[in-house]
Amino acid sequence: MNIRWISLAAAVCLLTASCGQEKKEHEHTEEHAEEHATHDHGAEMSATKVQLNNGQKWQANIETTDGIKRMQSLCAGYSGQDPDAADLAADLQTAFQEIFDKCTMTGAAHDQLHNYLLPLGTHLKDLAACTTGCQEHVVHIQEYLGSYGQYFE
Repeated sequence: MNIRWISLAAAVCLLTASCGQEKKEHEHTEEHAEEHATHDHGAEMSATKVQLNNGQKWQANIETTDGIKRMQSLCAGYSGQDPDAADLAADLQTAFQEIFDKCTMTGAAHDQLHNYLLPLGTHLKDLAACTTGCQEHVVHIQEYLGSYGQYFE
């Protein structure tokens, strides 16, 4: 279990660091690359709560929405058995990383997506560290993922 936790922690660190780098696998506008370069992700981790766009949902890219749906599906397929939680945590982390890897959003919508995703990373880290009572963590993640549609379309 320690190896999985260390792997997840390393992945979260890479995730945070990779968001600040320009991705070769998709095109970034200069504005997007500049936004990523100037983010202080440590400050974001300390909790800026996601907000609506003047009462309206933010427009998310399809890759993000698909990634959230994949994570919801993974949670729905969880057996409820503690030994399976480590595998679920690893699968969720992979889907989570893919959302960041495919990030094409810019501006305020991009900032709000980060406000939504970074607390999710903390929930995933908690699940990865779980050895007993893991179903509770999975339910919490499912509830959090369920809130995505309140902020993004």
